[in-house]
Amino acid sequence: MAPLRTSPRSLQGNPDDLARKTRMDLEDHQKTLEELAAIIAEIQRVPCAIGQSIPWYEETVPDLCFECDGASYLRASYPELFDEIGTMYGAADSTHFNVQDKRGLLERGWNHGKASGLYDQDASTRTKPTATGATITDGDHVGTEQNDTMQKITGYAGIDALTRQFDAVVTKQESGVFTWSANGSTRIVNSIAVGTATGRLNFNSANSTSPNAAKTSDYENHPKNVTVMYITRYAWS
Repeated sequence: MAPLRTSPRSLQGNPDDLARKTRMDLEDHQKTLEELAAIIAEIQRVPCAIGQSIPWYEETVPDLCFECDGASYLRASYPELFDEIGTMYGAADSTHFNVQDKRGLLERGWNHGKASGLYDQDASTRTKPTATGATITDGDHVGTEQNDTMQKITGYAGIDALTRQFDAVVTKQESGVFTWSANGSTRIVNSIAVGTATGRLNFNSANSTSPNAAKTSDYENHPKNVTVMYITRYAWS
């Protein structure tokens, strides 16, 4: 807010000067109030600070904002945004900077050194963005990324061999997500294998006996979700 031009000391002197200074003060304060009102209206329209990212539930980017799509922009054209994020998310050269690319990604709370209870046990292996010039450090830091993974799954499968006098019959055991495919056959004659047989153990989660198996088998592990567009503000006006 602009400082007052009039003060107790300035109240003395020419009445015309006093009126002029008072009028200028009022004009300055009116302008400041108008600027504050515009910022408040802008916050109500898009509640996002410069450099902050928020979910936006439309496919059109609002005015004074960018989509968080990893795009490159001139530092001189958007100095306020550059002052906030710098080259965290990349820089093609010394005159450009990138916004964060959050397309197709879910957000996760920063682990910030937490080592007990519910925490990110893989925080140390997180990686910085792949964009050229990104200055984020790998590991447990804001803005790092993590690919999709799944917890280790262990188990076993086997076959039963039923031996008769001159040959052996191999019986498959398969269930649910495991299937067994075999080619050829093996006959046992006087304890000597005759012929050839090959087999392969197959795993397909879509074959699960779960009633939702067909719906939940996909290219990645993910929770139920809804799509949003992440945006960031670059200026107030």
